[in-house]
Amino acid sequence: MDAREYLEQIEKNECIIANKQIEKKYWLDIATGTTAKVGGERVQTSGDGHNMEKQIVEVVLIDEEIERLKGEIAEIISTLERLNAIEYNLLHKMYVQHLSLKDVCATMRKSYSWAKKAHNRALKNLQRILNDFEILN
Repeated sequence: MDAREYLEQIEKNECIIANKQIEKKYWLDIATGTTAKVGGERVQTSGDGHNMEKQIVEVVLIDEEIERLKGEIAEIISTLERLNAIEYNLLHKMYVQHLSLKDVCATMRKSYSWAKKAHNRALKNLQRILNDFEILN
């Protein structure tokens, strides 16, 4: 996996987490019997005690998946922290904070051409770190 794909996993994991949280709410609503809506008002329905175990298991599995995805994000950020301060700051702003390169230029008070070169250099240095890590494993 190249450095850019590695960093893009952050955004993908964040999207999956957001969707998993919606799924979790769905299962919790079913478990508590509050899923029906009539005319914009939530209507209490009777919960199905036989299926509650399945619903709780789904919630637990979703929580475990969310924690795993958050762990992957934390690992990627930890890898970024091995870069020098400027490269770390630039990549963090782009891939963790989701700022555009132009916004990064403004916050760092640098030119767009400087930022493009620094971005490419940072990706190359991150790739070296990733390659070194693969050798160790």
